[in-house]
Amino acid sequence: MPVFAMIWGKIFLEEEITESMIFGCSLILLGTAITNDLFRGFFSKKLNEN
Repeated sequence: MPVFAMIWGKIFLEEEITESMIFGCSLILLGTAITNDLFRGFFSKKLNEN
């Protein structure tokens, strides 16, 4: 949703999209993806099955 808020502000309120806004948006989306287990197995330890 933060992406849509930035687009809405750009189109209707003529706000400038800054680098910090893009960084903050990507940080929110990354945190949401990690929380919802989108990167399943990427951040988990692999157990030795021997």
